[in-house]
Amino acid sequence: MKEKLKDGVYKTSDPKNRITYFVHDGLIGMQWKYGTFKTTSNFMLGAKWIEPLPMTSGEFIKVYNQLKSW
Repeated sequence: MKEKLKDGVYKTSDPKNRITYFVHDGLIGMQWKYGTFKTTSNFMLGAKWIEPLPMTSGEFIKVYNQLKSW
């Protein structure tokens, strides 16, 4: 993905291997069956924007800063 991502929640379409991405100001958190990690847009293949973030920007940053990188 080369364009700037819109803030919000993105999901992949594969129901057996669903990955949810949370995007805010270019920062990306990835939630998967193996855990939650920091990642980049390079790993967001096939992810579609679903909805705005369900948290405030402060809550996102607090959680994001505690994540390990993928």
